[in-house]
Amino acid sequence: MSIPRLENESDRLDPIPGVVPHPLALPKGCKFAPRCKYCTQKCIDEEPELVSISDDQMIRCFYPDKEERNSAEHKEITVNY
Repeated sequence: MSIPRLENESDRLDPIPGVVPHPLALPKGCKFAPRCKYCTQKCIDEEPELVSISDDQMIRCFYPDKEERNSAEHKEITVNY
């Protein structure tokens, strides 16, 4: 579950396009891969580990770093559905 922090108005949440898959028909690998504009073949093939990034936040993503996702190198490995 993602809950935005109200005290920090400068960070906007980017919506994920597409339709949420049915819970009984989840894709293999990352569950967001079919809707993620940063998806790579690794995301399709493997499920990322759940990693704690603070006392009250966890993330499940191979590419959580915004700068890495926007890099030219990452764009070359991105899968377009």
